[in-house]
Amino acid sequence: MGKEYFAVRAAEGENTWFFPCGTERGKAAFLAEHAGEPGLDLLYLRREDAAWLEERFPGEWMLWRRLDADEYLYRRDAHVAMEGGRYRHLRWRVHKIEREMSPRTEVLDGRNTADARQILDIWASGHSAWGG
Repeated sequence: MGKEYFAVRAAEGENTWFFPCGTERGKAAFLAEHAGEPGLDLLYLRREDAAWLEERFPGEWMLWRRLDADEYLYRRDAHVAMEGGRYRHLRWRVHKIEREMSPRTEVLDGRNTADARQILDIWASGHSAWGG
């Protein structure tokens, strides 16, 4: 950690870091310190971080987005598939809603604002419209 930046080494890889936070001078200092090291990888760059790198160090970095590196607070693929006993109750609730309420999506506009408000009020009250 420098005085003008904060950097965290990631668990994966020997020389893998989260993109540093800090002043422009601090981030540049971090990159200068590590630039000659083999296998330097930077993770979790925002669009503005990537643009800053390209502007400050044109042609020196290969930037790409690894879709498999996106993190979720849950296993997204498991929630989408809803397979196995862990999701049994959730599947039951979804099927009940589909069977009894025929859910659909609509663009929210003046024609359905009152319906949307009613749905939100029920949700906010903590009372389930379908039980459970």
